[in-house]
Amino acid sequence: PGTTRGDHVNDMDYLIEDFGHLCRHVLHKTMRTVFIDMGASYFFENTASHTANEAIQAIEKYRRHGIHFDHIYAYEVRDMKTEDVYKAVPAHMRAPLHWINMPVSPVEGHADNPWTMLLNDYRPDDFIVVKLDIDTPSVESPLFQQLLTNPQLQELVDVFYFEHHVQMDEMQTFWGAHSSGLTKGSITESLELFQQLRKNGVAAHYWI
Repeated sequence: PGTTRGDHVNDMDYLIEDFGHLCRHVLHKTMRTVFIDMGASYFFENTASHTANEAIQAIEKYRRHGIHFDHIYAYEVRDMKTEDVYKAVPAHMRAPLHWINMPVSPVEGHADNPWTMLLNDYRPDDFIVVKLDIDTPSVESPLFQQLLTNPQLQELVDVFYFEHHVQMDEMQTFWGAHSSGLTKGSITESLELFQQLRKNGVAAHYWI
């Protein structure tokens, strides 16, 4: 009551992460903390507007729980001035931020596929959070499938956020009509895939 359609589209209160478990059983002094953002739309009209960016809200939430990221890899295909990006993000993000203003490759083993970097440069005892929201199913789906089918990746990724573009009547306004080809599969199938990741040790969450 009192709200209109779309009022809570960017509301992140539905996300419930078990920070108590992470602090007690996952984090340790020698691990590296990493946030990988595939689809980093850090585009702001002024330096105060970063409070509306969902990825930065997530990073701030981890920070409030004592988890400060050593590395933030931000991939974004839209051409942006690096200077404007660094001016716009919070000051504490500037040192760990790796701004990668180029498209992500969905090709397994490709140098521009973030999974390749993870497999080559990080260890299972590092703490790694991944957000995948590229709004391009032809890129997102292969990356999702690679995580689902690669046990090595599942050992590396601790937390995974993904806006899975499945066919939901309620989301056609935002994701496109079912006939557009931009969405595929059902919410039931999606839940089963997320459950599979959770059973394999990856805390998988829906992204907005």
